[in-house]
Amino acid sequence: MTEQKLAPEQVEELYRQHAAALRRFLLGVLRDRDRADEALQQTFIRVMEKGHTADAESMRGWIYKVAFHSAMALRRQQAAGDRAVANLALDPSLLRAGPAADQDLLADEDLRRARAALGELPEAQREVVRRRFVEGQTFAQIATALGVPLGTALTRMRLALDKLRRRLEP
Repeated sequence: MTEQKLAPEQVEELYRQHAAALRRFLLGVLRDRDRADEALQQTFIRVMEKGHTADAESMRGWIYKVAFHSAMALRRQQAAGDRAVANLALDPSLLRAGPAADQDLLADEDLRRARAALGELPEAQREVVRRRFVEGQTFAQIATALGVPLGTALTRMRLALDKLRRRLEP
């Protein structure tokens, strides 16, 4: 049994109708142009694969739902990567997994770069990163301990992770 799919012309027309607005929506959700474009691409891959299952009258809403889920998946992936970067910088034992000397050299270089990047953060941001990843505190606990609003603690973490990501990109 062959699965019915949308015709390429239908997908192209849906892209023409919705891509610009979807890109703006995804940019608002992800706050990163490259990731918004990636989520847009994933959305239209899903439209090609499963668009035939959506009701024609609710196609726009279905596409936005797919886009939102794609964006959330990217955010989860990024959060996992951010945690890995912070853990790498704060716990050097995580780098000692491989027995080969070249792995140790690469690990030492990665550790040096991560620590240098952490050292460049403003103290307030570095403190939030330390409390979150070393002490395992929740953002509510961090906000209370630092005497700042929850939104401030969250913003400091986001800014810190953005800076670390930019600094550590290859």
